[in-house]
Amino acid sequence: MADTPRQLRDELNDAVRALKVSVDRRSASLTLEQRVILSTAVDRVRVVARQISITPPFFFRDEVKFLSEIVAVLKEVFEESAVGDQPVRQLPASGRTGVSRLTQSGVTNSQLVKYLTGLIDDIPDDLILEANDLQLGLTQDETVVTHNLNRLMSEIVPEQKISPVQFEIVADVLVITHSLANANKDDADNVLSARAALIEQGLQIVEEMRQSNCDRRFLSDFIALQRKLETSEDIIQLGIMNLACEEQRKQFEKELPDVIASKLRSHMGSVAMYVAQFQDWARFTENAAAVELSESDIRKAKAIAGDIAQAFEKMPETVSPEVPKTIRLIREAISDPAIAGKRSAFALVRTLENLFIRVFGYTAQFMDQSAEKTISLGSRAVAIGFGTAILGYAGSLVSIYEKVPGMAWLGSAVEIFGKFVATLGA
Repeated sequence: MADTPRQLRDELNDAVRALKVSVDRRSASLTLEQRVILSTAVDRVRVVARQISITPPFFFRDEVKFLSEIVAVLKEVFEESAVGDQPVRQLPASGRTGVSRLTQSGVTNSQLVKYLTGLIDDIPDDLILEANDLQLGLTQDETVVTHNLNRLMSEIVPEQKISPVQFEIVADVLVITHSLANANKDDADNVLSARAALIEQGLQIVEEMRQSNCDRRFLSDFIALQRKLETSEDIIQLGIMNLACEEQRKQFEKELPDVIASKLRSHMGSVAMYVAQFQDWARFTENAAAVELSESDIRKAKAIAGDIAQAFEKMPETVSPEVPKTIRLIREAISDPAIAGKRSAFALVRTLENLFIRVFGYTAQFMDQSAEKTISLGSRAVAIGFGTAILGYAGSLVSIYEKVPGMAWLGSAVEIFGKFVATLGA
C-alpha cells in the first residue's frame, strides 16, 4: 500500500523505468496503434508521478482518478498482446519500492500493471481529498478556525514548477525571479559557442529588419527575443518567445524581403535547437505534451492572464512592473487560441499556476490570527491583499485543473482562502 503521495510517486517512477524499456524492447510484437497507446500512457504516468505533491499526507481525488484511467489503458493493451506475458526489466535490488522487488522475481508486464492498479485502488478513502468535501474542523472560535486554515493551506500548496516564469515576494513586493540557463557539463562549451553565434547573427538580422518595412511589433518582439538570449537566463521563457516569433514570421513572411525572411527562418530554427539542449526545456515540453486543453480552456486562461496583468498594473507599490509585463508576454505568445500549440498554451497555464502557488503559499503564514504578535501587520495586510486580488481568477481557472497533472491542489486552496476571507468579514 502507498501510504503517502511520496511513496506512490516512487512506485510509479520505478514502474515507468521497468515498463518503458520493456515496451520498447518488445515493440516488434505490437501493432503501431498499440505502440503509440502504450508509449503515450507510460509517458503520462511519468508526468503525473513528477507532479504529485510530496508534502501533503493526503491524495487529491482527481489525480487518483486520472492515474486509474491511465493504468486501465495499460492493462487493456497488455491483455490484448503477447507483450503482457513478457517479463519486465529488472531494476536494481534496492528494495526501496514494491515495484523494484517485484521486478527481481520475474513478474510480467501484466502482473506489474495489476500491482499498480492495486496500489491505486487500495488508497484509503480518508486519505483522498477534494475541494467539495474538505473537513476543516471549523469552530466558533475564530483563532481555531484560522489556525486550521493556515495548516491546511501550508500542507496543500506545492513548490513552484518548471515554467517560463517563477515568482517571489521580497519585502512585501511581488517580483519575477530569474534562473541561469544551465546546460549539461559535457555540452557547456558547445552551448556557449552556439549562444555567441546566435547573438551575433541576431544583431545583424535586427539591423536589416530596421531598414526594411517589417511590422514594428514583430521587430520589437524579435529584439526582446535577442535580449533574453543575451541574458543567458530563463531558458523556457526563451523557448516560448521563440515560438511566438516563429508564428509572427510565418504571418509576415510575404511582406519581408526574401533574404531577411530566409535569415529569420534559419535563426529561429537555430534558437529552437539551442533551447533543446537544456534539460528544463525537455521536461517542460514533455509535461506540455501530456496535457490536452480545449480552445475554450485556452481562451479562459488568456482572459484571466490579461485581467491579472491589468489588476497588477494598478498595484505599483506591491507589484513590480516586470510582473504584469512578463505575464502579458507569455499571454501574447498565443495569437489565436483555436490553433495554439501545446507548449504555448501550457506555458500560460503553468505561469498562472506558479503565480497562485507563490501567492497562496505566502498568504498561508499570515492566516493564523494567533501569530499576529510575531509578524508584521503591514506584511499581513499585503499578503491578504495579494490573496484577495487573485482569488476570483484562481477560482475561474479551477475548471482547467482536472486536465493538468499536479494542479488539483488549486481547487482546495481557493476554497480554503475563501473561507479565511469569510472569517475576516464575520
